Amino acid sequence: MADRKQMLDALKPAAVVIAVPLGLTLALVLSRPIPLRGPLRVVLIVPWLVSNLVGALLWAWIGNPQYGLAPYVLEKLGVIMPNMITDPAAAMASVIIASVWASTPLVMVFVLAALQSIPADLVEAARIDGASSWRRFWKIIFPMIRNTTMMAVVLTSLHAFKSVEIILVMTGGGPNGATETMATRIFHEAFTLFRIGVGSAGAIVIFVMNLMFTAAFVRVLQTEHGA
Repeated sequence: MADRKQMLDALKPAAVVIAVPLGLTLALVLSRPIPLRGPLRVVLIVPWLVSNLVGALLWAWIGNPQYGLAPYVLEKLGVIMPNMITDPAAAMASVIIASVWASTPLVMVFVLAALQSIPADLVEAARIDGASSWRRFWKIIFPMIRNTTMMAVVLTSLHAFKSVEIILVMTGGGPNGATETMATRIFHEAFTLFRIGVGSAGAIVIFVMNLMFTAAFVRVLQTEHGA
C-alpha cells in the first residue's frame, strides 16, 4: 500500500512532464505546411481559452462512471474503465489527462511563436547539406527555441502548482488523498476544517514557491534578451 501511495505521489508532476513534450511536438507539426493547418491550430488552442472550471466539469462528465462518455465507449469496445471516484490510479490518470489538456496549448503557442522567428533559409541550407531531420532539430531549431521552451516549462509548472479547480471538481483530492496537492490541502484546511492558521501558513509557502517560479521566469526572459 505504501509503494502504491509513493507511485501515485510520483505521478503528480506528470502533467507538466507530458504537456511540455506534447506541446513542443504539436508546435513542430503545426509549423509545417500540412493540410487543414489553420483549423487544427484553432481546435488545439481551444482548451487554453476555456476556463479550468469549465474544463474540469467537461472531463468530470466524460469520465463519470455512471453516465460518462469514456466508460460508455470503452464498454462498447469490451473494456471496463476503472472508477475514477473510487480507484486512486484511475482518479490520478483522469486528473493528469485533464491537466495536460489544459496546459498543452500554452506550450504549443509559445513554441509555435518561437518557430516562426527561425529563418527558413537556415533550416533549408542544413537540409541541402545533408543534415537529417533530427540533426536539424537538435543543432538548429532547438537552440533557437530553448529559452522560449524553458519559459513555457516555468509557466506550466507554476499553473500546475497552484491549480485547484480541476482536482476539486473531478475528485476533490480523493480517493484517500491520492490526487491531493498542496493547494487543495490548503483549501480544505482553511475552508472545510476552518483551520485558518494552518491554511494561512500553507498559503505563505505557496506564495514563496510562486516567487521562486517567477524569479526563474524573469531569469529566462533576461537570458533570451541577452540581459
